[in-house]
Parts: sequence; C-alpha cells; structure tokens
Amino acid sequence: MSNLEYTAEAALSELIGRLKNRNENLALEIQSVINEGKEIIEKDNTVNQRKKPHTYRKNVPYSHSEALQMALNALEAYFIEQPLYAKVAIENISNTNLMVSNPKQLNSFAKYELDKNISEFKEDKISIEIEIQTETQMPQGGKETVELKLYSQELIEEQKKNLEKLRDSIRFKEG
Repeated sequence: MSNLEYTAEAALSELIGRLKNRNENLALEIQSVINEGKEIIEKDNTVNQRKKPHTYRKNVPYSHSEALQMALNALEAYFIEQPLYAKVAIENISNTNLMVSNPKQLNSFAKYELDKNISEFKEDKISIEIEIQTETQMPQGGKETVELKLYSQELIEEQKKNLEKLRDSIRFKEG
C-alpha cells in the first residue's frame, strides 16, 4: 500500500467525492468511464463435437485499482491532453492563410468585403468544439459538443505536476 493506510476503493471514492464537490460534470464523465468496464473475450468451452467453440466479447467491471487508474487517465486526458490538442489546433488554424480560388472574378466591393472578413477572422478568438458522440449516439437533449479552451503552457505544466503528485500519493503494492 501507499504510505497512507487506505485501499484503492477508498482512494477512488475519495477522488470521485472531491471531483463532485469541484466539478460535478467532470465527476459524472469519469464515473461513466469507470462504469463502462473493460471488454474481455471469453470462449465457450462446451464439449460438443457438433458445435464449434464460440468466442464472444463481454464487458466486466474494473477492479478498484483498475478503476482508479482509469480515473487518473481520464483526468490526464481532461487537464493535459485536451488543452495540448486545443493549443496545437488553434495555433494551426490561426496561422492558416485564407485565399479565394479565383480572385480575378471578384469585383472591387467583393474584394473589400473579403479582405475585411479575413482581418476580422484573424482578430477573433478561435474556438474549437468537438462532438462527444456520433450523431446516431447522441441522446435527446444531452450535451452534444464540448468546447476546447486555450490554456497557457505554464498552466498545462502545473497540471502535469499536480497529476504526478496525485499518482504518487495513491500507488499501491499488490498483494
């Protein structure tokens, strides 16, 4: 176990409880990741010469230590990977040149409007929204997209350190 006397189950319960106090939506997302469980492949071992052995997939719950690891992975994705992804995407989009395929066909008014729109676009803050699920999976009235926000590199590095401290504080010895 860790230096502190608690189990993986207690650590997971404490983590989810603290998340609910700070950000209930994030806690629900992480709980849904844990509730999905893991997929295993099982073989039907019935001894019957007429039937071929079947294999099938099945979801089983995570052990408490696996669930805790999945929660930490989800926190890493939320606080580190998504902001890094958003940062790179926004930098790439803002550095993109906008062009018209055939500028000779534009009259002077259209050229002025195009130049004005391009300069306004470059000055605006760019936001990125990502669909959480495919269109056929989206529940009625549920949250369909999530907006990725731009965070400073210093804040992302601070979150990496915080997550590493959290991982260090809940390392368990098996057995």
